[in-house]
Amino acid sequence: MRLPSRVPLGVFPTPLDPLPNLSRHLGREVLAKRDDLTGLALGGNKIRKLEMLMAVAQQEGADVVLTSGAAQSNHCRSTAAAARRLGMDVVLLLFEDRHTDVQGNLLLDHLLGAEVRLQPRAEWPPAQSRLDDAAADLRKVGRKPYVVPYGGSGPLGAAAYAWGYLELLDQLRGRAPGCVVCVTSSGGMHAGLVAGAVARGRPAPVVGVSVADPATDCEARVLKLAVETAGLIEAPPAEAADAKVLDGWQGDGYGVPSAAGREAIELVARLEGIFLDPVYTGKAMAALLASAAELPEPIVFVHSGGAPALFAYAQELVRH
Repeated sequence: MRLPSRVPLGVFPTPLDPLPNLSRHLGREVLAKRDDLTGLALGGNKIRKLEMLMAVAQQEGADVVLTSGAAQSNHCRSTAAAARRLGMDVVLLLFEDRHTDVQGNLLLDHLLGAEVRLQPRAEWPPAQSRLDDAAADLRKVGRKPYVVPYGGSGPLGAAAYAWGYLELLDQLRGRAPGCVVCVTSSGGMHAGLVAGAVARGRPAPVVGVSVADPATDCEARVLKLAVETAGLIEAPPAEAADAKVLDGWQGDGYGVPSAAGREAIELVARLEGIFLDPVYTGKAMAALLASAAELPEPIVFVHSGGAPALFAYAQELVRH
């Protein structure tokens, strides 16, 4: 395996923590890979991706970074922080949703000095052409933009989670994971973990939990990206990899807290003192709790972060 170059932004390796109280509750061994603790700008899984993406931005001499996401996007907040750390400006195309008050991630975007361009909800999901058009406009005035794809989820961003899988194996010290459970949305983290597992010849399944699209759509997206990522890192082909996605945990859709997700957030906070978020990790943990009896041990839950969104969703969580 040949990993792309990185620029240091976060704190790695992230911890691999036992969850003894949750494990007793479930009667199954559960560990947490704490990518919520990557350090920069309140952490999260995007910092790992941005170490590789921003290395390319530097190599290309970029002076401004563009990306897109929902108004409470963890990815956009992390990208803004990475750009600022490296002395670059940042433009965010954010799409209006139910949480456009200056709170949570959106507050942090403004504190970071990002240029926030709010787009109508009807234009979600973001088209790459909008970012390309914005980049072209910046070039016309002499700027050197670098476009980070939605979610950072191209092969380069996904390669960061092939690295993450190797890091996990080192921390397990020769013990094989029974399975790895992660969120699946744009698919980069899931695809990278799959590519890393294939590269190391590990049969342990990497199980994703969809928070938006139907599982069949996610599986196709993840497998395609895993194949592309395997090619980038010169790993064995990933065409036959296991990219299973659990369905039925989306609730009423992307960005809408579910009852099961809220219960999972409360349970993990009260048992382990760890905060999950209502958009991603709460729903993924809800799926893990319901499926734990069928998952092989040890179950490794990849905590991808997202805590700033808790504040934007406070009223929905408090009402519950």
